[in-house]
Amino acid sequence: MKFPRTYHTATLLPDGKVLVSGGVSCPGRINIQTVDNNGIPTCSAGQVLSPELWDPQTGKWTTMNKHNDVRAYHSIAALLPDGRVLVGGGGLPGAVGETGQFGLPIIDVDQDHARLFGHHSIEIFSPPYLFDANGNPAARPVITTTPPVSVTYGETFFLGTSSAGLQPKVSLVRLPSVTHGTNQDQRLVSIDPVPVMGGIQVTIPTSPSKVPPGHYMLFVMNNGVPSIAAIIRVQNQHLFPTAAPQTTASGAGQTWGQGVEFSSSVNGQITHIRFWKAPGEPSGGHVGRIWTASGLLLASVLFNDETASGWQEAQLQTPLSITANVRYKVTYNVHGVVAKTFDVFANGPITSGPLVAWGSSFSTPAGSFPTTGSTSNLFADIRFK
Repeated sequence: MKFPRTYHTATLLPDGKVLVSGGVSCPGRINIQTVDNNGIPTCSAGQVLSPELWDPQTGKWTTMNKHNDVRAYHSIAALLPDGRVLVGGGGLPGAVGETGQFGLPIIDVDQDHARLFGHHSIEIFSPPYLFDANGNPAARPVITTTPPVSVTYGETFFLGTSSAGLQPKVSLVRLPSVTHGTNQDQRLVSIDPVPVMGGIQVTIPTSPSKVPPGHYMLFVMNNGVPSIAAIIRVQNQHLFPTAAPQTTASGAGQTWGQGVEFSSSVNGQITHIRFWKAPGEPSGGHVGRIWTASGLLLASVLFNDETASGWQEAQLQTPLSITANVRYKVTYNVHGVVAKTFDVFANGPITSGPLVAWGSSFSTPAGSFPTTGSTSNLFADIRFK
């Protein structure tokens, strides 16, 4: 870089470039000014007000327009969904060489008037990709449809776009968690979408090592120019990430144990058990279970805090490790009303990322291992990582 600095913050941008902002350049702790034993300045004007932009394609740094305030200790910089960067804070303590609380000069960061002094402002930096060659606002791609709130590994979804170009790109940028010069969660994942009529098909990578679960800003890129981002949540895999039951059936006065046989193409862990609760099904007393395909009980959990209907989820006390290409069964008990969709498995298994649902089964009474096969989807599910 042109300017040596410490206490700066690096921010990943959706085009893959890195903005470095803030910092101080005088040696020592937090100094924009230093003096020798005779009081003669050895370093002055040590605040670094000019951000620098690193291009990984060229390996070169470019100096950007200055910000106004010293951004050193406790300052932050974070990417915003509109592609700009929020730069703010700093101080507590202020830097040596600044004027602290009560108008007193800071000569030691441990002084009270230094420790109580901070910069309470924010500034907004607009990266070069937001402008065309003439300095006018760049024409940006537009996301025209709302993406799914949650997506799972390996899932493909349609995203309506306009002005995305012939070779659009997608950048997933994890939401920021920044302090003390470090963005704890910073990550950028580039995806090559498939252009289709009216938009693009986006496929989430299958590896949680590449895309850890959590919230991301999704930018559509056209020749390095980003759209305004949509926020999506990448979550651990489900057997039925988007399916919903089409009907309900009476338990005919009996309690039932029912579930779905499944396997995974990769080793992993089951962290939660899920089931779809039909409207009218009494609350309380629902237990989720994981079995081997032959009926050996491996794990169980009681569902608490149930809603009136819809997906219910309970976390296993300890994640259950499962082996690739081995079949298991996830079950739950029904008191009186069953949520189901008929004949889902009549044409074969259902694949969702690395997971395969092979078919349903049921039995009575509740809590027993289900052995009677069914082609209906009985909506027992897991959360898998």
